[in-house]
Amino acid sequence: MRKAYFLGLALLVLIMTAGCGQKVKQENEALKAQVAALTGEKTTLATQLASATQELEEAKTRITTLTSELDATKQELEVLKTKPKAKKKARK
Repeated sequence: MRKAYFLGLALLVLIMTAGCGQKVKQENEALKAQVAALTGEKTTLATQLASATQELEEAKTRITTLTSELDATKQELEVLKTKPKAKKKARK
């Protein structure tokens, strides 16, 4: 009697596990698909980040160049302002 009880219990657990096993497999496959999609997204985002970082560095370089040009132009303007003006000849 005791053997039949344990045998029945073992059979019940086996049946429940087999039924749940298919569900677990389906969930596992769905998760694998999600992981693959997210991995692809991560790669795309990493590429975009590298591109944006490069563009940022180029923009910083351009800003530095433009700032230097602006400073040089301001200095030239100051020199021109302090330079004495040539007197115009009076017309008769």
